[in-house]
Amino acid sequence: MRILGLGVAHDSQAVILNDGKLESYIKEESLTSKKRDSNPMKAALHCLSLGRMDFVAYSSPTADIAELFATNFWKIFAEK
Repeated sequence: MRILGLGVAHDSQAVILNDGKLESYIKEESLTSKKRDSNPMKAALHCLSLGRMDFVAYSSPTADIAELFATNFWKIFAEK
C-alpha cells in the first residue's frame, strides 16, 4: 500500500510510504527555493509523478487541505 503524506505548515513536505517503509521524501523549499514555504503543491506533484497512491494523509495545524489545493493548483501550471 502506497501512502502520500503531506505536511502543511511553515516547512511543508511530501513523503511516500510503501508498506510502511520510506520510499520518497522531499521538502517544498527544495523545489521552490523559498524558505519556510507553507504550500506543498510542488512536492505533492513530484511524489504523484512517481506512481499511483492508495491513500493521502495530511497534517495541518490551520489550513484546510482541499481549500489549499483548490486555490493553488492552477498557479503551479501558470508558473511553467
